[in-house]
Amino acid sequence: MEHQEQLADSNNQGSVVGALKSGRKAEVADIISAIVVAAMCVVILRYLDLLSFIKVALGLSFVIFIHELGHFLVAKWCDVNVSHFSIGFGPVIPGCSFQRGETKYQICLLPLGGYVQMLGQVDGDESSDGSENDPRSYRNKSVGQRMAIISAGVIMNAVLALICFIVVYRGPGKDRLAAIISATDPGSPAFVDGLRSGMKINQIGDVKDPYFDDLRQVVMGSSAGEKVNLVVEYPGQQPLDLPLEPRKTKDDANPVLGIVHASSTKLAGQKDVGPSLKTPADPLSPAASAEPALAFNDEIVGTTDPKDADQITPLADDPYKKDQKSYFDFMHRMQLLAGKDVTLRVKRDGGELNVKVPPAFRMKIGAKMEMGHITATRRNTPADEKIQLPETGKKFVKGDLITRVEVIDADNTPLVFEKEKLDPERLPSDLKDWAQRLVTAGKMGKNDPAPNVKLTVRRHRQGGGQESVDTIVDLPWDNSWAFDRAIPITLSSPLAVPELGLAYQVKTTVAYAEPSGPFKRLDVIKNLRVTYKDADGNEKTSSWQADPELGPDDWAHTGFAQLQTAQKYDKIQFKVERDKEVIDIEVVPTFDSNWPIVPRGWILLSDMRKQKANTTLEAIGLGFQDTHRTMLNVLNGIRQIVTGRIAWRKHLGGPITIARIAYSVAGQDIWEFIFFLGMISVNLAVINFLPIPLLDGGHMVFLIYEKLRGKPASEGVRVAATYAGLAFIACLILLVSWLDIGRLL
Repeated sequence: MEHQEQLADSNNQGSVVGALKSGRKAEVADIISAIVVAAMCVVILRYLDLLSFIKVALGLSFVIFIHELGHFLVAKWCDVNVSHFSIGFGPVIPGCSFQRGETKYQICLLPLGGYVQMLGQVDGDESSDGSENDPRSYRNKSVGQRMAIISAGVIMNAVLALICFIVVYRGPGKDRLAAIISATDPGSPAFVDGLRSGMKINQIGDVKDPYFDDLRQVVMGSSAGEKVNLVVEYPGQQPLDLPLEPRKTKDDANPVLGIVHASSTKLAGQKDVGPSLKTPADPLSPAASAEPALAFNDEIVGTTDPKDADQITPLADDPYKKDQKSYFDFMHRMQLLAGKDVTLRVKRDGGELNVKVPPAFRMKIGAKMEMGHITATRRNTPADEKIQLPETGKKFVKGDLITRVEVIDADNTPLVFEKEKLDPERLPSDLKDWAQRLVTAGKMGKNDPAPNVKLTVRRHRQGGGQESVDTIVDLPWDNSWAFDRAIPITLSSPLAVPELGLAYQVKTTVAYAEPSGPFKRLDVIKNLRVTYKDADGNEKTSSWQADPELGPDDWAHTGFAQLQTAQKYDKIQFKVERDKEVIDIEVVPTFDSNWPIVPRGWILLSDMRKQKANTTLEAIGLGFQDTHRTMLNVLNGIRQIVTGRIAWRKHLGGPITIARIAYSVAGQDIWEFIFFLGMISVNLAVINFLPIPLLDGGHMVFLIYEKLRGKPASEGVRVAATYAGLAFIACLILLVSWLDIGRLL
């Protein structure tokens, strides 16, 4: 998104833009501009908050103004004749222009950039304006002076960013996501190398005491095959050094470790969820029907005690932050209390209040899916030693396929999951319930030997003869992972049993279907979308889950994301392949009262840490650090897009995306908005100094050439470069605009 904010900005209008300002072309341009502005006014008045819009318009215009002011001041200092100083393009807003000396100052209708027009600066043909003999012409200044003029805008933007950062750090500080792990993606590097819920990351690469955005930038900046070193800490244990190689698959927009950041126990505010929600809860979820109703900014400080349903006990303190309750203690309790009413004790208006929330259950569609192969195990575990994983290359080996699971229940009788009873989606929950029964019966404690889980797996054989053979694998149940959260994040993610240290795929093929239901055995689900009611009771339909369709092993994420949610759906539309034909199936889902889930629909804020400077000198240091780091991140992001390491479709954006983000930030907090303007200013500085003709960086390349050769590049080269740059920028603007509009739709 940041990569396009400045593309409409050019301090070098010259012959290209000048041509558009002549004759009937200028009239057409003015008419088009007026229509665009009129449409914008209608949208603003109808759909947007006027104050937030004004903040965005003034903020982004100020960033552009500072950039152009740099060019203007240095040009004046070098005694260059400046004819126009303009903020925006298109027709001049009535009453927003004045002449002072030789320069006309103006504000135009389209605030998508700006320009400083200097005598003798005409793109592609610097002698065409007859200024070649004028000593105050830009082209007659020394190469050093012209370099100073060209680079001044970029320098001013960097200085503005630095000032914005310093002001925020010396003021209230910057809220940053804590580098604490809430969940891992099964099969990801984080899962395989043993990262777990509740861990704090103390260092990644060379960055000590990182925030979550530091993790993201280091990982996104990694090259294929490169490992990043993490130092992680779990409460009560010694820190660990773990080198992890980020994953990049077709479902990953960029390299990832497979980590989800933690939340807090504070419920969202109105500004966090937007004006459509009436409470900090998903519409029609159990949390939305709490009694009394949950309120914005409530802080959960206690809950029903899992050991005594008649007692409400305080949550444990957060081990990493003072004056904050533990999100992980809260989640542990919610897991133990799944399927039961829960009373939350919340802080509100200086006091405390008890709120009762009913349970939530998984939705059922009348079908169970086929078990897929085991695709991942945690390192240095019995599963890692005993389970066969897929292999590719010269030989192809499938991973083990679970066909039967047997354990000894609390009453000493065998509990067997096989055939129809072996539901791959429900198996992790069923095994957790079994383990909890053992704990309750006193048969599994800290000093008790770990009970075994007997897996019968179909193992792929190599060579001639039988393709597979059934093998029995005994794995110990490690209940220390009972509260670990492993969430299938991407479409191709497997489903995990953390206590066994393994993860398996769930197929989109129906294994068993209810006789009275719409599905049939061996139906293959190709896609789905849901219909639900929003907070105002309006019917909404989601987009299709996959584009263009689900893969054969893509159900773990789909089932978790769409069916294991606390919000009620009116219907689910499926595209199903049956007998080599694709048909539409519509299902009205119901809740499975035998399958309770942990989420109840409340919306919690992310776990944030305030980064604040105690002295002005410290604020300056943090400001320089953020300015430098952001510049490197922008350049690295461009490199990763060019090399295909990150997905350009998801990371590129244009003016619409920037305006949307700016509007969202402006409606929340003025300090966050100031920090955001600093980020935009850095992006503008870096992008505008890339060696692209028409941008400042392109002009700097020609000036460096002229300095080295003692003469400027030929007119033909400059003209060709100008039009090549214009074509590139035009195509890029069309591309990002297409992406922006696609996101809006």
